[in-house]
Amino acid sequence: MQDSLNRIKALQPEVLSVKLADRITNLQPPPSHWDNAKKIKYHKEAQLIYDTLGSGNEYLAMRLATKIKEYESYLNIAPSNTSIPKKILYIDMDNVLVDFPSAIEKLDKKTKMDFKDNYDEVPGIFSLMLPMKDAVASFNLLADKYDTYILSTAPWHNPSAWSDKRLWVQQHIGEKAHKRLILSHHKNMNKGHYLIDDRKKNGAGDFEGEHIWFGSEKFKDWQNVLKYLLNKETY
Repeated sequence: MQDSLNRIKALQPEVLSVKLADRITNLQPPPSHWDNAKKIKYHKEAQLIYDTLGSGNEYLAMRLATKIKEYESYLNIAPSNTSIPKKILYIDMDNVLVDFPSAIEKLDKKTKMDFKDNYDEVPGIFSLMLPMKDAVASFNLLADKYDTYILSTAPWHNPSAWSDKRLWVQQHIGEKAHKRLILSHHKNMNKGHYLIDDRKKNGAGDFEGEHIWFGSEKFKDWQNVLKYLLNKETY
């Protein structure tokens, strides 16, 4: 199958999109006569399609990732007698989940002049921000696989930022992030396995686990982050 997918990848983008859309459509409840081995094989094929062709169409790749995750409910995996905790994942807010520049565009000229180079101190600015592309859908997918928390820093001299970040999480992410927001200037004090952050500041560079540097060449967007983390062992 890998050879076939490689050939498709070399063709026009439309051909690649048809293959992605085809598997999205076909990831429905499996036929009753399929045994578990057949279901697992079909699931692995879908993951291979996502890994090979996903970069060619971000929208369809995101839909396929969601369907792959949903399909796991049809796989019969023997339950373990021991409950093993999931690996801990922290996700930063500003310019990772939240599009900071989207709020700057909404400020009037006087405010921009008064807070030039210090936009994070504008009262209420964090309530104006939009989610980053694919951020909310990615959070929901990762929250199913990891013990996921939002780990952010709020400006000390902007008290409104602390409540605005809390309200942003409730509005845009909702139940899956309920009581999972941590605001700290010392991110390195949080114990865990992964931290998705776009900077090394506020302790991110000294985090004990793996720092997934959002915006870097390897993790330039949420598609790259998902592809990496959804293929990781989570226990």
